[in-house]
Amino acid sequence: MSSRAEFVITGGRVIDPAEGRDGRAAVYVRDGAIVAVGEIVIAPANIPCVDAAGLIVCPGLIDIHVHLREPGEAHKETIAAGTRGAAAGGFTAVCCMPNTIPPIDNVETLGWVQRRAKELGASRVYPVAAVTRGRSGTELVDFDALVQAGAVAFSDDGEGIEDDMLMSEALDNARRLRTIISSHSEFKDISQGGVMHLGSVSERL
Repeated sequence: MSSRAEFVITGGRVIDPAEGRDGRAAVYVRDGAIVAVGEIVIAPANIPCVDAAGLIVCPGLIDIHVHLREPGEAHKETIAAGTRGAAAGGFTAVCCMPNTIPPIDNVETLGWVQRRAKELGASRVYPVAAVTRGRSGTELVDFDALVQAGAVAFSDDGEGIEDDMLMSEALDNARRLRTIISSHSEFKDISQGGVMHLGSVSERL
């Protein structure tokens, strides 16, 4: 056996949008890096082969909306357990929402999540910061500081921002910093716990 971590994945359907590839191929992996992909790959004769017949072989998936619940609600989910589940399902990276206790609305909490993920995460964790302090919809977070610290996007996940001027300012910040606002599109003043929108069907019912 080779002294290095080498193996060949054979028989799988290889899908790689970046390379325009979708078909049966072999993948030669050495020390965690892909060395070659093709119908035939040149590799040492004595390295292990992984039979992927009937399976899809593709770049790691990314889940852009997960709830890792740490800090504050580890009884619901943890960074360690959540990322282990992600990795088991082929997700090599996740974007975690800020509905934690306390929320990810400042550099200190963001840094805590990043350190915890680096220590215990089985897949990469990209924190999404809150749009407003405490996810309260009343005061914007420090967008500049959070982007600089590593926030990949902003969301008041689970809470809509019902102040149009505040939302407009948040969007201006996102445009200026070339980042993303993931909006929870609900006005609770309008929905008031309802389960359907106002229209001809609701009026008829």
